[in-house]
Amino acid sequence: MWRQRAICYAPVMPPMRLDRPNLSQLPPDAIVTLREVAAYLGVSVSSVRRANIPCLHVGPRCPRYVVRDVLGWVRAQTQGAA
Repeated sequence: MWRQRAICYAPVMPPMRLDRPNLSQLPPDAIVTLREVAAYLGVSVSSVRRANIPCLHVGPRCPRYVVRDVLGWVRAQTQGAA
């Protein structure tokens, strides 16, 4: 005989990211990598590249970001959305 499966309607929560760096705890003049900025924002590396966040070009594929610029960019994006 055919049996119905129980359906679970509990919301699926995304996994928490406990390894996110907290850029606001670093000195404003600290320099961070592209991956650190992406982890802080919770987005992919390519999304950070497209976001036009001010960066220092150390090499052709080696952008570095000043913490002050990243936090200022985030602040500008959140103020523009409000």
